[in-house]
Amino acid sequence: MSPFTNRIHKEIYSISRHPPQDFTCRTKFDDFSLEIIFNGADGTFYENGTFILELIVPRNYPFQTPKLQFMTPIYHPNVDVAGRICLDMLLGRWCPTNRLYDLLETVKYLIYHPNVDDPLIPERAIEYKYDIEEFKRKAREWTHVFAPKIDMNALKPKIDYFMWIGDCSLEGRGDLNKKSEGIISGTIEEEEEEMAISVWDTADNA
Repeated sequence: MSPFTNRIHKEIYSISRHPPQDFTCRTKFDDFSLEIIFNGADGTFYENGTFILELIVPRNYPFQTPKLQFMTPIYHPNVDVAGRICLDMLLGRWCPTNRLYDLLETVKYLIYHPNVDDPLIPERAIEYKYDIEEFKRKAREWTHVFAPKIDMNALKPKIDYFMWIGDCSLEGRGDLNKKSEGIISGTIEEEEEEMAISVWDTADNA
């Protein structure tokens, strides 16, 4: 297990259990990818909205920039119709000292505070600058149509990427949801987290 992969494991585990405010992070098996659920905060143009993003962490992270894009349409000057995000951190200014947590916090700030001087969709930036009420109307309409609020209690949190003590074979990973419930619910103590990660590392090296 390389130190880079070990860092990926730890960061994915960390944001899955302790994501930034307004986010829920759920891991998947395919190439270090995560499903990010962003919940628009009350009082914003995106309140009561549930937006899905996909985060892909490259194998040579943190020296290569993660990929993050919206899967749910959002009316925003810095997000295009394909879900691509115009953000310096994602466009050549990534630094190895950055963390996945920092990336999500920066994206959240951008969503609530659009950068109208560097838009992906200039028409929306102009509208935001000169007709904010019309922009707000469209943003809320898109949120209502494309990102209706989801009962987050119905989305049972899970960590698919890490498993607790047990069968480390590929077959054994099918029981991950049950084994990870203790981690998510907090019944497994903080000091035992490293053991959960090391068990997975052992499986990868087998």
